[in-house]
Amino acid sequence: AGEKCKPFTVVLKTLKPFDCEEANELQCKAKEKYDTAIDWALELITDYRIRIACGSFSGSFLEYFAHDMSYPVRRKYPKAASERLTISSDEGMEARDEDHTEDGCSEQHEDVCRSSKRLLPDRTHAAHNRANEKLVHFIVKQRMVDQRLLAVISGQQQSRWFRSFLSASRRRVVNIYLEDDQQLDQVYWYLNELYANARASASAPLLAKMRSMERVPFVLDVLLPEAIIHAIAGVDNVPVKKAEEKYLRGRCISNRERQEFDLMIEQQMRKKSKRQRTSVALFSDPIS
Repeated sequence: AGEKCKPFTVVLKTLKPFDCEEANELQCKAKEKYDTAIDWALELITDYRIRIACGSFSGSFLEYFAHDMSYPVRRKYPKAASERLTISSDEGMEARDEDHTEDGCSEQHEDVCRSSKRLLPDRTHAAHNRANEKLVHFIVKQRMVDQRLLAVISGQQQSRWFRSFLSASRRRVVNIYLEDDQQLDQVYWYLNELYANARASASAPLLAKMRSMERVPFVLDVLLPEAIIHAIAGVDNVPVKKAEEKYLRGRCISNRERQEFDLMIEQQMRKKSKRQRTSVALFSDPIS
C-alpha cells in the first residue's frame, strides 16, 4: 500500500492563478526542489487542457483526475521517494502561522485530536486485492481471456461494452474493479498491447477507423470490463452473467471503511468551513 500524503494548509491570499505573470518564474523555482514531481503535474494539467479543447472531456480538473482517462498520466507519478512532492508541515504552515494565532491554533489542535482517533486495520480491502491478484494472473499470465477479447475486437462476438462505446456521445464512467494501482497497471498495459497488435492486423477493421485519441477510452471502457468479467467467470467458475453481476456490484464496503470515509468527510467539511471564514475575513477588511 502506498504511503498516504499528508495535507497542508496555505493562506488564501498567497495563492496565484496558474497562468499568472510569474508562472514561469514560480515553476522554475519549484523545479529546483521538486523537478520530477512538477514536470508530472504540468503534464497532467496539459493533458487535461488538451482533452477539454478537443471535447473528449468536459468536467472539472478534479473530475478528470479521478477519471480513468487520466490514469496513463497519473501512473507516471515518481516512484522514488526522493522525487516525490513532499512538503513538511512546517513549510505548509509557515505562512499561515504569520496570519493566524489563537483561533487557528485551537482549531488545528481540535483537528489533530479528531484525526488521532486511529482505527484498526481493515482486512476486507487487502482480501479484495488478494482475490483480484488471481484475476490479474488469469488475464495477463495465463492469457485466458484473449480469445474473447479478440472476438469482440473483430466483431465475431457481441459486447454490450463495445455497443455502449460506439453509441455514447460522451465517455461513460466505467467501474475498473481493480483498486490496486499495480494490478491495474499490469492489466492496462497488457490490454493496450493486445489492442495495438489487433489494430496492426487486418482482422479488426473497426479499430482501423478509430482515432488515436480513442485508444485509451477503448481499452478502459471495452477491453477492461470484458477481461475482468470473463476472468471472474473463469476463476470463480460461474456463468458469465453471474460474473457480470459481481463486476457491476463491485466490492462490498466494510463498516470500518465507512467510518474512515465519514471521518474524512467530517475533516474536509471543517477545513472548508475554516477556508470560508478566512475568505470572508480577507474580503471584509476595510481598504486603508
